[in-house]
Amino acid sequence: MNPKAKGKRKRVGKEKETDQQEGIIRVAGEEQTSQVEGAEAEEKAELSELEQLKAKLAEKEKEAEENYERMLRAQADLENYKKRALREKAELFNYRHEELIKELLPILDNLERAIENTKKSQDCLALIEGIELTWKQFIHCLEKFGVKSISSLGEKFDPGLQEAMSQIESGDHAPNTVIEEVQKGYLLKDRLLRPSLVVVSRQPEGTEVATGKEVEEEDQEKE
Repeated sequence: MNPKAKGKRKRVGKEKETDQQEGIIRVAGEEQTSQVEGAEAEEKAELSELEQLKAKLAEKEKEAEENYERMLRAQADLENYKKRALREKAELFNYRHEELIKELLPILDNLERAIENTKKSQDCLALIEGIELTWKQFIHCLEKFGVKSISSLGEKFDPGLQEAMSQIESGDHAPNTVIEEVQKGYLLKDRLLRPSLVVVSRQPEGTEVATGKEVEEEDQEKE
């Protein structure tokens, strides 16, 4: 091989080697650029996610603050309600009899007038009439508030409404009949205020038990 051809082959070989090195460098550069760009993109994504988290955190903090303020207002409202309820309860306890007392005051006025008129006239009949009128007014006042008396005299003894003070033998009444009312009992609507204090009949010893019909017939014969 002549020296020229040999030199030419060497140049071609060097050029190929140079091209290969440049290709390697170019590929390496591209890979490095791609890595840098990927890192930058990843960093930007992380920053964007961080900003989103910060925004969400700020939103939740604001929401928590609003909830706390609402809780404080609700707590204050509850305390005010408790105070108002206690005040109303105290007023109800202190003045629960106001309407009843207002109804009783005219009765007191009539009693005072009856006493004063009796002192001036010395008329017992006028006093009796005044007291009777006041008694009727008092009964009417109680009825307005649902108070009613228990009818006991002549009725069969009822332990739920009456309290027996004593028993007396009686051939004119059926056993366990109320024959005397010592003190009148009263109901407040359907609730017992106080029982009637009564005297109850019992069968005389050595006699047969008289039925209610027989007693009624005997009473009619006596009349």
